[in-house]
Amino acid sequence: MHERSRDDTDASAWEGLVLLLRAFAGLPNNWLVLGRNLIPVVGVYALGWPGSVTVLSYWWDGVCLLGLLIGAVALRTGVESSPNASRASLVLQGVVAWTFIFGMFGIPYWIAFNALELGPAAQDVLHETGRSIAFGFILLGDAFSGLHRGFLRIDDAELKRRAQAGLHTLVTRAALMLMLWDWGLSFLLVPFMALVLTGTEVWPAVLAEVRRINTSERSRGG
Repeated sequence: MHERSRDDTDASAWEGLVLLLRAFAGLPNNWLVLGRNLIPVVGVYALGWPGSVTVLSYWWDGVCLLGLLIGAVALRTGVESSPNASRASLVLQGVVAWTFIFGMFGIPYWIAFNALELGPAAQDVLHETGRSIAFGFILLGDAFSGLHRGFLRIDDAELKRRAQAGLHTLVTRAALMLMLWDWGLSFLLVPFMALVLTGTEVWPAVLAEVRRINTSERSRGG
């Protein structure tokens, strides 16, 4: 067998990277995810956020993602289990289910909020308009991203896959948030965290787009 030359290997790696970037760029929702994850970067580099507010922004993003994910699953479950129920009944069932599930799954976040002493940072955000707007954009970005992905219309298998990807993102976000809290160095770490969190969140969709592109190009070649 002939070993592949270094040039061939480099070319193949470059082509793979180009394909990944092409797949990323071809999905508008990926840019929204990247933009949302860049908010702490803008906060640190342009607005002078202290480390505590930066950590709080990752905590807040995780809470928003968890709440919206649970809301989508609760609403889907309610509609499928009671298709003939009135809209008011479905809303009430969804609110009750969301409150219970979110309260249970959110316990690690409530513990982290107290353990990391994020209360003063939350007060700073509430009393400063610019920071409040930035945190509001994080919530809106999460909400729009969930709606854009069609959580309420996709089939159960796809919903399960995306829910699993969302949970992986939450775990990664929590680990990076604790690392940032322990190490500090938010000026150096937030760009790295933005890329890692974006990659974790969009990776399943990017892989699916890569498969679609490869299938399309093979069909054209055939």
